[in-house]
Amino acid sequence: MNEPHPGYIGLDNLKKFDGNLTLVFGDSPSALQSMALGEGLPQEVDVFVKSWPWPTRKAGTRLLNPIGESAWLDGQKCIW
Repeated sequence: MNEPHPGYIGLDNLKKFDGNLTLVFGDSPSALQSMALGEGLPQEVDVFVKSWPWPTRKAGTRLLNPIGESAWLDGQKCIW
């Protein structure tokens, strides 16, 4: 968990992430979903929990930002 993460650099697909390269817990939006959430668009995202023998497994989905709150100041546009 102390290794640096490349973020979105080198992603082949913004719509999903590679679970073999990225260890995820809890709510796990894709890069594209993260951008949409910041803009205020509600998103149904995958939820991951600890499991055995694999580090994590998908436990379901959850609706994030149901009221459509934007991360940007009023009157400002999304940078994406």
